[in-house]
Amino acid sequence: MEILTVKDLTFTYPTSSSASLKNISFSVNEGEFIVVCGRTGGGKTTLLKQLVPSIAPLGNRLGDIDTHKCKIAYVCQSPNEQIVCDKVYAELAFALENQAMPRDQMIAKIAEASGFFGLDDILYSDCDSLSGGQKQIVAIASAMICRPDVLVLDEPTSRLDPIAKEKLLSLIKKINRELACCVIISEHYIEPLLEYADKMLLLDKELIYFGSVDGGLKALSGYPPLKDALPASTRIYSEFNIDCKIPITVKDGRNYIRKYFKNDVKYLSEDKKEEQKESAIEIKNVYFRYTKNGKDILNGAELCVKKGQVFCLLGGNGSGKSTLLSIIAGALRAYSGEIRILGKRLKQYSGDLYKTVTLLPQDVLTVFSHDTVRQELQVCKNINEFPYDFTPILDNHPYDISGGQAQLLALAMATGNDQSILLLDEPTKGLDKESSLSIADMIKKLKESGKTVLCVTHDSEFAAMCADRCALLFSGECTQNLPTAEFFRCNTFYTTPISIMTRNYYENVLTVEKCVEIMKINGEKTV
Repeated sequence: MEILTVKDLTFTYPTSSSASLKNISFSVNEGEFIVVCGRTGGGKTTLLKQLVPSIAPLGNRLGDIDTHKCKIAYVCQSPNEQIVCDKVYAELAFALENQAMPRDQMIAKIAEASGFFGLDDILYSDCDSLSGGQKQIVAIASAMICRPDVLVLDEPTSRLDPIAKEKLLSLIKKINRELACCVIISEHYIEPLLEYADKMLLLDKELIYFGSVDGGLKALSGYPPLKDALPASTRIYSEFNIDCKIPITVKDGRNYIRKYFKNDVKYLSEDKKEEQKESAIEIKNVYFRYTKNGKDILNGAELCVKKGQVFCLLGGNGSGKSTLLSIIAGALRAYSGEIRILGKRLKQYSGDLYKTVTLLPQDVLTVFSHDTVRQELQVCKNINEFPYDFTPILDNHPYDISGGQAQLLALAMATGNDQSILLLDEPTKGLDKESSLSIADMIKKLKESGKTVLCVTHDSEFAAMCADRCALLFSGECTQNLPTAEFFRCNTFYTTPISIMTRNYYENVLTVEKCVEIMKINGEKTV
């Protein structure tokens, strides 16, 4: 039975001359699991918000949305924008209190939700003390506690490390499977969802496709702007003309490569020997805690980034990666240890550190101070070299553009000046694969121009494409400081899907492009 119907929906923001959504029509049935996929700025967030009248953005809307009187809950990209209470318990109680639910019933509801979502250990914790993954689970639990018919999620894993990401997506599948709640989820990381999804919705301002998963994969393959959104194994499959079932998972991809392709040539090239250069950033025995009696977030951290190097720092949510960048940028101060920038102690820079170092923070909305995108971009000296066209949104307010577009705008502002050291905190957060790959290419060009780049990222494919070295931040210390290829070969969880697919069959292969290259060199087997 239909639970949600969208017919001929067109929507234009007040400050925009072109529609963000054009003639969108589709219907959703009870209990379905719908995966929404599209480009950065393609209208995904706008569409999802239109489904919830209380948060629908202002603008000119044409067409109809019939919710059939069902209850719809919405979870946004950033849990910090959604959590309103100081304690987890209070956050779960908030919606129930607004319904004037009797106390005994409310306690029972909270107990149920706490058990189902695994919140018992943090139920009385401060929300500010939680990791990104824990906050997102709390946001989802508080949305589900009122028993909605439809749960709408807007890129819920965009800020999570690989392990937290898998845990959250498993929880979302559980909500659909065990609570029979319809789930509509927008994601760039679609691979783990496709096995369980009922339908895919592909959006690029207009509706590109709505239907079965197999049909959606074929539609993605045939639509170049969205082709990079395919799972890694499917992208490999699309480069060859082999008549077989479309591989989706890492396991499918591994079996596909071994069944259909030879491995006479196992190596593309050896790792390049690292050049000995002067240090751009030196961190020695650094300790930091947020409160005097609190736990050390950094616990003797040591790191060295050479001039002209791209260095990617990976690690779990809450491990201290963003804290470390803020300390290097002078926004926070370590209580012990030594930090040098271009050989000079950090405290010797006084107020002129910004001339050498620029920081892209994780919350990019904090860098905007003007009323239009055009005004924000005035600080960029080389905006024509940035791999994204802001022309359609130049007169929009920075808060009225999509999360991905805001990320690109902040990234353009951070990279478009003369600073020689760039500190980028999750530069590809909320971006589609096409944009992420373009940013990786841009960072390689910045390196060629002599800039030093230190990135915090959860995007292993991005790191594999552009980093010279990678390290893992764990328990306040930098571990596994290795050349990129060696780093990903050594790891099981913090690695690329291609590295896992090709391990012990091909060597030194980390990306889709390199995998396709070595497969073509080896040629197909006679099956």
